[in-house]
Amino acid sequence: MNRLQNEGIAGWYRGLSAALLTVPTHYAIFFPVYDQIKKNGNNKVFASVVAGAVSEIFTNPFWVVRTRLQTHHLHFTSSSDYGLLNTFRDIARKEGFLGFYKGFGATLLALVQVGIFMPLYEVLKAESVYGDTSLGILCASSTARVVAMTISYPIEVLRTRFQDQRAVGTNRKYTGIFSAIRLILKEEGGLAFYAGITANLTRIVPNTAACLLGYEWTVYLFQNED
Repeated sequence: MNRLQNEGIAGWYRGLSAALLTVPTHYAIFFPVYDQIKKNGNNKVFASVVAGAVSEIFTNPFWVVRTRLQTHHLHFTSSSDYGLLNTFRDIARKEGFLGFYKGFGATLLALVQVGIFMPLYEVLKAESVYGDTSLGILCASSTARVVAMTISYPIEVLRTRFQDQRAVGTNRKYTGIFSAIRLILKEEGGLAFYAGITANLTRIVPNTAACLLGYEWTVYLFQNED
């Protein structure tokens, strides 16, 4: 409610422009790479991790920009005229190219999530009483995402902390993954690693279910055209 009072309705949509660029790009890279690696005889865990790594290399700058847009009001008193292009320019000018890859180490660790999610999704879909129906796909993808995110969410917290870190050099609060873990535990306690998980599950589970449903039906349509 504080964001609604301080920033109005627009505050709830900060970072949407970056997300609209990033999510389609992420899936457009992930699924073709995943399918190709899987077709070459590699196991699903390997395929999902490699596909996730490739997509994150291309999309990490947009995730950083989205995080900066979402948290801008926490660092500055005025955020009404701060948009997507301003954020890109600001990061490039003050932090250089590597500024767009802050949190990338945590991002690579977060591939644990996709390494759990896709194989688990495939198993749940195959074992579902609903089979390859829309309901089966929705149930399997939603369940797999909840499990994968719950296990890997502390890494998501770390990634967000690094991406939101605007200081450079010795002024950085978080200098590495292990030092960040120790500092968060010391200052905020273990529950800090699950802060915001309810909001994230509410956002990402429907998103994932819709994407997987669209992906499965697209594959089905193309296969039946051959």
